[in-house]
Amino acid sequence: RAQVTLRGLKLQLDTARETEHTRSRELARWQDLAKASIASPDRLDQAELLWQASQAAVVRLEGEVATAIASEITAQAHTELAEAAKSLAELDLSRTGIRAPFEGRVAERLVGAGDYLNIGKSVARLVSTGPLRLRCHVTEADAMILGQGDQVTVTVPALPGSIFPAHVEGVAAASDPTARKFAVGVLVAGGSLRPGM
Repeated sequence: RAQVTLRGLKLQLDTARETEHTRSRELARWQDLAKASIASPDRLDQAELLWQASQAAVVRLEGEVATAIASEITAQAHTELAEAAKSLAELDLSRTGIRAPFEGRVAERLVGAGDYLNIGKSVARLVSTGPLRLRCHVTEADAMILGQGDQVTVTVPALPGSIFPAHVEGVAAASDPTARKFAVGVLVAGGSLRPGM
């Protein structure tokens, strides 16, 4: 809308300048006729008033054009400022999200709504819903027959009758001296099995 107004004002200014140029030529002609005593002083005064009015119209329209240009520049600056503020707000909003480094579920919330947080503060305890790592202890005889990548099955008391396929990730190189058992790392496909069962 501002551009339409500015375009209209510029057209009016061009017309006013043409009118002022025409009135200036008419004034010069009436001045020549008045010198030759052909034109009356009233007619010369009228021509001079018309020329002054056309000059005033040009000055007024030049001011309106300048004001419209300044308003357009100001509006553009406000638009750019608003876009910058929006971009900054979007950046700030993107930094407020909390993302886990793995797929999982929240086991415990450590903060509440409205709490202020610092960067790096723990907000929840997560448990993985993907494959579970199980650490168990086996006898020396079992440790001797288990190797990395071996297929095994896991059962848990919380889910009687359920058997979970798994594979061995590794067997400890030495036994626990007090329990006399070897630690074995096993990777179990999650399914209905949850951490802590």
